[in-house]
Amino acid sequence: MAERTFDDRGELVAMEVPVTGRASRTVLIRGEGLPDLIGVGAVDLPDETWLSIENRGREGRLYTQVGAIRQGVLALAGTRTTSAMLRGGHTVGQGAAAEEAVGGRLSMTEPGGRFPDTASWIGVKEDGTAFMVVANVGWDSFQLRAALAPYVAGAFHLQYLWVGTYEAAPELSIFGWELSMSRPAEPFPAPETEEAPRSPGAPLV
Repeated sequence: MAERTFDDRGELVAMEVPVTGRASRTVLIRGEGLPDLIGVGAVDLPDETWLSIENRGREGRLYTQVGAIRQGVLALAGTRTTSAMLRGGHTVGQGAAAEEAVGGRLSMTEPGGRFPDTASWIGVKEDGTAFMVVANVGWDSFQLRAALAPYVAGAFHLQYLWVGTYEAAPELSIFGWELSMSRPAEPFPAPETEEAPRSPGAPLV
């Protein structure tokens, strides 16, 4: 019988070579009285389009704010989603921490400006808890595994996330890492909810 992923969502396909990602934009999507969402999509996907996607078919409260995640590790409420597209197999790691650090520094930046391109990765610990890594697009999965291992207690696996949306955990910061994100812009007016595709962004050159 095939080994399962730590969240029991599928077969664990362990990679013997590193996985590389492509540039994407990761955002925090908020709305009053709604759970925070973490979305990954094209680098040029407008904030208004993110809101249109997440509010499609929604009645009552709507998502109204979008802020960019610049880098760091974010705690997720789980890996269940209706929209994720994952590529490559799983990079399996063994954490070296006897006890994980709680939380981490949250660094806020102003909206706009030019920042290094990033790619995003879904991680799952052996207890089934999930997290997302937003890192420089030049890092491959083996480099990320090595960077995470000193801060994680127990085994974990990583998989490259091409596009998707996940529910954030109530406390975003994890493993004691610094999490850098932009302040969400002022709320948009109630958005239209027309169909708008997610695209993965241009490939690396």
